Amino acid sequence: MIPGVLTKPDTVEQGELEAWKNVMKNISHPLLHGYYLTRFPKPDEKETALTLENARKMEHDFFLGNNMWNKLDRNRLGSPRLADALSRLLSQMIEELYNLAPFR
Repeated sequence: MIPGVLTKPDTVEQGELEAWKNVMKNISHPLLHGYYLTRFPKPDEKETALTLENARKMEHDFFLGNNMWNKLDRNRLGSPRLADALSRLLSQMIEELYNLAPFR
């Protein structure tokens, strides 16, 4: 009912890349809503008084500048895209529940 989330793409070794790409393309381990890929700051990056805005920019720059990931669907890369998708799914669920409510 919810999308899958893969994390820590910066730890993927070259030999593991194809397996990750197959998951991201919903080929292996398919889910109804597919997968999203996020990258959060490493501990040493967090120590630099990182703001949320800077963390999102680092994540965005990581995906755009990384040849391992920048060929994937950009709508599925990054925590803002995941948050948007979850928000839409939650709205749909609420609407479906509301439409099923007997008091309507």
